[in-house]
Amino acid sequence: RGVIGQSGAEAVVLLMSQRPDSTISNRHWIFDDLNAAETRCVTEYVKKVRPGTYSSMYNKDPQLDFISGAAAVELYQPSKSAALDYINGLTSSPPPRFARVTVVRGSQTP
Repeated sequence: RGVIGQSGAEAVVLLMSQRPDSTISNRHWIFDDLNAAETRCVTEYVKKVRPGTYSSMYNKDPQLDFISGAAAVELYQPSKSAALDYINGLTSSPPPRFARVTVVRGSQTP
């Protein structure tokens, strides 16, 4: 996993987890929400590459950075062409899964 792009308080993180598929009809999993393990993995990665970032705003100083909100870690959808190629069986390799992470940057002044 690694940060692919960053804009303001958002970062896109590549997830290295791949899910097995046995048939073309089972390939729609690429649009599934992130599971708990993927979300934890992304959260731990962000805390590692952004020291001082916490995974919760509770019991923390508002001057610290934290990952917060229902959509703070969410799936970043694959490109349409890559998704269609995989779903239609034109490629056996699923598109990479990415996560978008939103960090409240309490350490920054407006």
